[in-house]
Amino acid sequence: MLSDGEIKEMQEKYNLITPFVDRNVKENGLPSYGLQPHGYDLRLSAEFGVVNSGGVNSTIMDVKTEFYEEESNFILVPPHSYIVVRTLETLRMPDFLVGLLRPKSTYIRKGLSFFTASVDAGFVGRLEIGLYNFNPFAVSIPIGAGMVQIVFFKAKESLKNYREKGGMYS
Repeated sequence: MLSDGEIKEMQEKYNLITPFVDRNVKENGLPSYGLQPHGYDLRLSAEFGVVNSGGVNSTIMDVKTEFYEEESNFILVPPHSYIVVRTLETLRMPDFLVGLLRPKSTYIRKGLSFFTASVDAGFVGRLEIGLYNFNPFAVSIPIGAGMVQIVFFKAKESLKNYREKGGMYS
């Protein structure tokens, strides 16, 4: 697992995270974002998506997600509902680095469950994260606040990186 110093080195050499904040920022009581001792807290963008179910009578779920831009200061997750959100930051993973995502504990305490995937070596782009609200009431997430922490691991060279294998979002 990379330390903050190693993450800074990767940032300087590979432009790993854009925009990059080289410290832990905590503002107005919101979940922190930026560089952590062994990871980086990524922020929530204003974009959220609703999964297209294929209609009321459909038995097959279409994996396409329609994204919208939220115009308020938060994204509202309705009760017992699933949405997809995007990170504010763009990642540029070198061919030897992989990332794992963990939700900020603030959202776990609010009853949200996060559905994430590993971030493969060679991936370039913003991350999409599924959220499910287990509550009988809506939960708001402030736009621009820390949402998930990514931790980085050096990996042995693979035969093909994310782009070379034709990853879905490459």
